Amino acid sequence: GISSALYRIMWVCVCLSIQLALSLPMLVEGETCVSNAYPPSNNDKIKWYTIDLNQPPEERWNELTAAKATQMKAMIDEIKRLAGFILNGSLIPLIDRDLAPLADQMPFPFGDEMKGIAKTANIPLGEIVLYNIFYEVFTACTSIIGQSQDGHLFHARNLDFGLFMGWDIRNDTWALTELLKPLVVNLAFQVTS
Repeated sequence: GISSALYRIMWVCVCLSIQLALSLPMLVEGETCVSNAYPPSNNDKIKWYTIDLNQPPEERWNELTAAKATQMKAMIDEIKRLAGFILNGSLIPLIDRDLAPLADQMPFPFGDEMKGIAKTANIPLGEIVLYNIFYEVFTACTSIIGQSQDGHLFHARNLDFGLFMGWDIRNDTWALTELLKPLVVNLAFQVTS
């Protein structure tokens, strides 16, 4: 069933994390602290997108997904490359087959949003589901939610993907981290009653 497939995938992710952690260098030479990086220059400012919650869930992410589909596919291709050896290359077909039905098990509207993102980006639904539950399977990152005194909510997430996701020796960077940078956006959620 779906739950046994999810447990298999979670077990594989845990094993992959351990294997990759044991094979990484403990220190990164040449890293330096950066100062004066904030506020960013106009060239480095993160773009804002408005998510209209009045739109049908399958459509509300279309603008952002269409704008970032190429970068999403590049990130997914890198993860596939890094995980290609797992289960003799059968991990991704397993994810595509066994995780896609989980979209129908998600509380409304999340499953429908994932279906819309998968369709717009032309990425298999199972992979979109995986990346939406990735933090549940791979808990290295930290999420922070805060509220200002005037009631504004803030959600921040650090991306510790450099921990286990492939050192790029040509550029002295974490390959997946570099692919995630162009996917970072600011979101403004909008709803009218």
